[in-house]
Formats: sequence, C-alpha cells, structure tokens
Amino acid sequence: MALIAEEVNNGGFDQFFFNKGTRWNDILVSSAEAINAYEVAEICKKAVEIYNKHTDQGDIIEELNECDDEFYNCNDPYMALIVQYARNNKEFFKIK
Repeated sequence: MALIAEEVNNGGFDQFFFNKGTRWNDILVSSAEAINAYEVAEICKKAVEIYNKHTDQGDIIEELNECDDEFYNCNDPYMALIVQYARNNKEFFKIK
C-alpha cells in the first residue's frame, strides 16, 4: 500500500504503472482492503481496469488522471492505516 501512495503521490497512476509495470496489479486492491482503506481500494480497482483495457498510452493517461484526482481527494487516512496495520501485525515485519 505504501508503494501505491509513494508512486501516485509523486506522479499519478500513470507513473505507478510505468515504474512498476503490472506485477503488483493483482494485489493493489487487496492490500488497500487489508488495511481498511476501502475508498483507495475502489480507486485502485478502477485504475487497474483502465490500465488493462488500453493499448494506446495517450488514451490511458487522460482516464488515469481521473483516478489520480480521486486518490488525491480520498478520505481514507491511508498512511495512518498503514502504520496501524504494521503495529497490529508486528510478527510479519522484520527489520534487517
């Protein structure tokens, strides 16, 4: 989830897909749902659907801009939810 926030806040979903490709698409929605960021989950679902239906890069950017705006105006406190999830699941996190 932090990966999504980092990329989208830095350059939008277009940047997320450009930098990360499709390898995270299968877990975008479930990772947002896991931390109870349901509004973010819906936005990610919409962004992945847009990304998957386009082959022309020019068309996709305009549609993804709508998802960017939704993400920027989202009411989910996703950063606080990420922290809370980590605190509640310490056993799954290891610091090296």
